[in-house]
This record gives sequence, C-alpha cells and structure tokens, in this order.
Amino acid sequence: MRPDGDGAFRAVADAPIAPFALADDTCVFAEGRWHMTLNPSSSWRGANEVFFSDLDPARADAQIDAILSLYRAFGLPTSWYVYPWSRPTDLAERLRRRGSHSYGMEAVSTPAGPQPAPPPGIQIEPVFGDGASFDLFFEMLARGWALPADDVAARRRCYRRLARPDSDVLSLYLTRWRGRPAGVGGLIMHPTCGYGTLDYVEPFARGRGLYSALIAARADATWRAGRTWQVGHTLTRSSTRILRHLNHDVLYSYEIHDFDAPAAPGKPPAGVRGVADVEPWLDGLLGAGRIATADLGETADLGETASIGRNE
Repeated sequence: MRPDGDGAFRAVADAPIAPFALADDTCVFAEGRWHMTLNPSSSWRGANEVFFSDLDPARADAQIDAILSLYRAFGLPTSWYVYPWSRPTDLAERLRRRGSHSYGMEAVSTPAGPQPAPPPGIQIEPVFGDGASFDLFFEMLARGWALPADDVAARRRCYRRLARPDSDVLSLYLTRWRGRPAGVGGLIMHPTCGYGTLDYVEPFARGRGLYSALIAARADATWRAGRTWQVGHTLTRSSTRILRHLNHDVLYSYEIHDFDAPAAPGKPPAGVRGVADVEPWLDGLLGAGRIATADLGETADLGETASIGRNE
C-alpha cells in the first residue's frame, strides 16, 4: 500500500514539529525549506533545533557557522537534523568537523486502529494539567529525559494549558506496573496522524510490555480522533527493534547532530539584540532559497502498513 504518495510521507517527516510553541519567547523560523526553533526559556537541545535545512552549496560553511554562532550567542545547545535528502550531501561530515556528536534515528509509521485493552498488570492513565498525576508525570519525565530545570518549568506551563480532557492537540499518559508508577508518554495530534513522543519506562519495569501497551493505547486514541496514521521518530539503537516487532514500518533513517551549550554565551551576530531580531536575521542569512521535505519525491514506499513511535 502506498497512501497518497508524498502526502503521507510528508506527514511523517513533519510530525515532530509541534503545533504549539513551548514558551512565549520561542522563536520559530519556518520559511521555504527551513524549520528551526530557538528557545531562550529552555537549555535543552531538543528545544533548540535545526529541524529542516537547505543550505546554499556555495555558502554552506558560512551559513553553518553563522547558525551555530546564533545559538551560542544565546548560550544554548543545538541539534541539527541530517536526512538522506539534506544538502550539501556531506552535511554530516561538515557538522562533525565542527564538534558535533551524532546518533541514528528512524522514522516509522503504522495505521491507527482499535486496540485491545492492556495486558493484566499494566495500566495506561491519561494525565491532565489540573490532575493529581501531573506533578508525578513531570517528575518521571525530567528524570527519564534528563531535562534541565528551565525546560521542565517551560514545559509544565505549556502542558498544563494544553493537556485537557477535550484537547485535540496534546495527550499525556502515565503507565503503571501492578499499581506502581512505571513510565510516561505523550501524543501530539496533527491533521492526518498522531505523533508519539516523550516516552520513558523506569528501569524496574522494562521488558514487561509497558512500552508496547503505550504504543497500542496511542494507536487507539489516534484512531478515535479520526486520524489515519500513528507515527514516531525513534532511536535506532533502542526503540526501533521493538517497533519493528510490533509491525511498524521504517520509512527512512537519519542522524541528529548535537552541539553542547558553550561555557559562556558568545558574541551575538550583527543585528541580533534579542529574540525579536532572530527571524529577520535568519531571513537575511538564508535568502529566498529556503520545509526541507520538498524534494522527497512521490515514490517513498510506506510498505504494506505504516507506523511510528518515539524513543523509550
């Protein structure tokens, strides 16, 4: 089955882009083939990303250096995503020469649909911003993802507002093993798919089926919300093996290149005095040649089924 050619493929590729801002000072640059986020409220690299890029081959090195200097000026780490279609073709090597450390990821997908109840001993509970388990959710999330305190504070404010019983944007989950809190997860809704994210399972509960039960619960919730696909972006070294076993199809592999925060903020680029200046500065730097999935083509094979999860 090949659902809607590049339409479905694009939905999977775009899925990690949240349809909401993390904080009031979040800067999102989404022009042409670019998508970048800069979050002064969060010192976590996952909130400061070059998610899609389309460098000018003739000016690639200068553009890379300028973008990295922008994040350093705010004292922030950076994650730069490198896909099979990224250009220039040696982008990964250029980032490594600048000190990045990288790891492999895979985009996966499966049809949403009704699912059986969790196995005995496993409970999947919704978490709401005004609920009793909201603090427990963040305690486990912060520990599992090693989130810095400023990111936790920003995320708490954002999720408290969005995680409501009637929300069609964000759902949060707490998993339990025999009544004991054992993990967390999230689900972000897009027009055609649900994106699984924020997954973490406590060490004592791993290997007991909680991650599989969470994936099933999200596929059911996505189906009940009228979406077609359950998707995710997973760590190659861990979750992908589980998802393959659960009949998820891998659409493509890619790398994330991380840059640590500088020891002290660097000198800001000329013309950048604060967050309000970032978008026009990037517009001038990157010009008109700009989101980076435009050249994916129409032959991306989603396989007989399609699915996705997020790292455990």
